[in-house]
Amino acid sequence: MSRITEKDFLDPLYSLGPYIVAIVILFWGFGTLLLVAIKTKTVFSVLLANPAFIGDLFLLPIAGFLITYFYRSVNNPIDIIILPVWSYVILTIAIILTVVSVTRNELFNIWWIPHQTFYCFFAYLTISFLIKGLLQLILVTSDKALWLVWASVLILVSASAILGIVFPKIFPEP
Repeated sequence: MSRITEKDFLDPLYSLGPYIVAIVILFWGFGTLLLVAIKTKTVFSVLLANPAFIGDLFLLPIAGFLITYFYRSVNNPIDIIILPVWSYVILTIAIILTVVSVTRNELFNIWWIPHQTFYCFFAYLTISFLIKGLLQLILVTSDKALWLVWASVLILVSASAILGIVFPKIFPEP
């Protein structure tokens, strides 16, 4: 029996389990923002004062937990989902989105590289899941609980993005 992530770049991460994935996302995502906040001396004035960082602290780790839970719950992935081409196409999209974000927000400082790599990683993780998960749900799985998991991830990631738009995450130059 094949796993839905067997030919995915992140398969080794998913195999660690939902809790570990959530912890990795928490420390890599929020942790890299904490490093910038420490460097700019804005831990309390920006990082902990801006509601948008709730996404990085809570919403994104929960989404990572749910994505891993979903993948581990799928027993019979459809063949089209496990094709290696998905990884390459989605990685290309994630890199393009990262470059656009870095350019738009003028984040050309070395202090932003760890968070930029997290952004690319999370974009890949999310886009991959939303596409593969939806295809799996539409074409094979009738499990209502997995539909709820998929919708929850969409809501969590959207809420984090909306918070970032409503309350822009702006640090002074490091």
